[in-house]
Amino acid sequence: MRYNIMSLIIIIIVTIALIIIASVSILEASVLSVGHQEIFATLEDQVFTPPKEMSTITITVKPYKIEMEIKKEEKVSIELKNSMDIELDIDVCVIQMQQALDGTPVMEEDGGNWIGSQVIHVKPIEFALLSNQSRQVEVTILRSDKVTQGIYAGICFKAYPCGEPDFKPAKYWTFVMLSFPEIQHKDGEIKDIRLKQDSPGENIKIFSIFHNTGDVYFSPKGKLFIKNLTGSQIAEIPIGSGIVLPGFSRQTV
Repeated sequence: MRYNIMSLIIIIIVTIALIIIASVSILEASVLSVGHQEIFATLEDQVFTPPKEMSTITITVKPYKIEMEIKKEEKVSIELKNSMDIELDIDVCVIQMQQALDGTPVMEEDGGNWIGSQVIHVKPIEFALLSNQSRQVEVTILRSDKVTQGIYAGICFKAYPCGEPDFKPAKYWTFVMLSFPEIQHKDGEIKDIRLKQDSPGENIKIFSIFHNTGDVYFSPKGKLFIKNLTGSQIAEIPIGSGIVLPGFSRQTV
């Protein structure tokens, strides 16, 4: 967000009115019925084409997002299709979703200590996919007394030509967003307000950093009020950072 300030001798008084949004989604979603349980998944089939420097392998994965409230053990199927004219080997793993300051999802393996690896189970974890063949991967989601916050993960499908394990694989994802009825606390704080001016005379950029101190993800919204030395308000700037995962911070401009 930019605001042209005529005089740099001002006091920035920050009053943040956070509006906690009760229901937020990373991606546009609609309801898809799976057995007796409704889960959220996109209507569109998402085809991820990896960068050319990674590989030239292309498969289709659907749904590309699963969002559920877990009250009991649940089972979901993910469909993979090999759109190529060669046989592919597929390796499957579950990786914790973290978040960069700009909001970008970050996937990092942690050696199995993460609680999500005890909750999300996939089968099979290795298989071959013939040319133009489709296959279902079964996802089982368990309840656990050790869960203390929402679980956010990526199910990673690594694809490479059959019999060539040294080939740099293409990676495709189904994002998993799990909440629990007893864990619904939304809270947070503004950690920092920063000003940046690239060169004299240019607009001043105002950055705010919001930290999610709750145990589920949500999208904070509020207003930034700027006052001068006399206490008069000279600007009111809306801010909104998009979704913020629990325990992470996100910057808005």
